[in-house]
Amino acid sequence: MTSSPLLRISLRTAICRVALFILLAPNFAVAQSEWLAPPITVKADGIPNIPASLGAAMQGYISSSSDSPVGWDPVNGGLVFTRRQTNRPWMLTSIASTGGPPSEIRAFPLGGSNVHQNPKRRYLVFEYDPTPGTERMQLQGYDVEKRAVVLLTNLESRNYYPVFSNTGDKMMYSSTKRDGKHMDLYCMNTGDPKSDRMSHSSTAKTGPCSTGRQMTVKSFSASS
Repeated sequence: MTSSPLLRISLRTAICRVALFILLAPNFAVAQSEWLAPPITVKADGIPNIPASLGAAMQGYISSSSDSPVGWDPVNGGLVFTRRQTNRPWMLTSIASTGGPPSEIRAFPLGGSNVHQNPKRRYLVFEYDPTPGTERMQLQGYDVEKRAVVLLTNLESRNYYPVFSNTGDKMMYSSTKRDGKHMDLYCMNTGDPKSDRMSHSSTAKTGPCSTGRQMTVKSFSASS
């Protein structure tokens, strides 16, 4: 059985079309990848195509970071600093030497706003608001070597300004735990909430500044 010339031409045309599609398919994919695809929940009606190169150029503005020094690591002498990155929790970070790679120590607790470095040991105290917006700041201790977290305050009072003694074994801070209103000074052994005791009562907001055996108290009074 022989095929007609017309059938042979049709088969030849179909084969050529398939081969052409196979050859051009990668180019189609490349062409499609040159544009940013809209989310599946968005219907792009009358919106011009957005070049993919624009998305790459915007990454430097969408994701950014800023660093703030906290202190020096008392063991290896490296710099300890806070790194704030877009859409990521604040991270306590360190660099052992100039130009070295950063090493993450621990993420800030939810509502964390500040951290304080013990001058003699790898121990840190975070200031954080467990329910962000209530401004009921608490103090959380963190032992870097043991990777141990301990709550230093009672979750009810407002607590600020933790300061370590020069020897690193004591910590003072201000708290409203006495009456819920006035800032008094409290002292505790580093990392031991049970040793907490009030060392100075005040009717005004105060913040401690300790040098070991002596302490300077800053007082802020509202004008009447």
